[in-house]
Amino acid sequence: MIMINKTKFLREVGCSSGRLAKEINELIFNWHCLSGIDIDSNEIDDSLVENLYKASIYWKNLVLSESDGFRDSMGRRTFHYLLKRVLDNDETITYFGILCPSYKKGIGSIGFASEPGNTTYRAFCNLERMIENTKLLKMKCEAKMFFADISVENFDKLSKEDWDDLDKIIWLDSIIAKSHNIPFFTLSQYFPELDRIVGKQGKIVDVKNINVSEKALQRSFWRDRQFYPNHFGWTLEESEMRTIIHAHSYFYQGECIRKEFKNPVMVYSAYDYEKAGLYSGKKGDLLPAVIFPLKYDSNPSTATIPFWKIK
Repeated sequence: MIMINKTKFLREVGCSSGRLAKEINELIFNWHCLSGIDIDSNEIDDSLVENLYKASIYWKNLVLSESDGFRDSMGRRTFHYLLKRVLDNDETITYFGILCPSYKKGIGSIGFASEPGNTTYRAFCNLERMIENTKLLKMKCEAKMFFADISVENFDKLSKEDWDDLDKIIWLDSIIAKSHNIPFFTLSQYFPELDRIVGKQGKIVDVKNINVSEKALQRSFWRDRQFYPNHFGWTLEESEMRTIIHAHSYFYQGECIRKEFKNPVMVYSAYDYEKAGLYSGKKGDLLPAVIFPLKYDSNPSTATIPFWKIK
């Protein structure tokens, strides 16, 4: 068995110190574990180097493209496993986004905006950017954008005019999708079972019966307790009920994604990154892998994922 010096490998991929070194060391560790090869702290098995090099370049660029602190060790392992399967078997990554409706903003607001906001435009740009970046590494990939027409906010308070506005937003989003050449579907259109399991209104269920980790659930409660009272004037109880609706909905969205796509990677679009763990099951180890694009206070309509540097 031929072994390659790990320090030299880290220098070659441009990750010899700091956070990047830590990230790539973890990737190397998981790569060996998933290959069933004993791990040496200072060496890498030569049979792994070619694909591990490409994965390291991918991971280095991804880390530099993201907001830090939202992917835990289990999420990293899940993403590493996906990369290994894709590279070892020449498989396709399915990048996707899920757009929330463009809700009206402000205390007491109900209904939908008259047109898509910057978050929607940025979501399409980031999804397109990930396709471009991945193809630079000669890796197979595809993209899809979904619109969340289930578990709609303030369902019981919406008028016919509000629902007409939602249909208009979906239509406008489909036009944006065409301009980026990205296939576009509503969740209930692509996954009809979600209309039955979750529905337009969403469901409030006993938290004990929701298949998400306690850590992900508590992080989501924390986020919604800050967001909804401050931005919409909701009570804490109303905010917590919204968390429970989302936890149930997001888990089943994840289930549908897992059944449909072998290597799904979600390019997160909304800024509620704290809630991404709701897709990943009780242990937090289920696909989809998740990308957390860089956040900016200016809320730009353009891509926040930069062009990657491959060499």
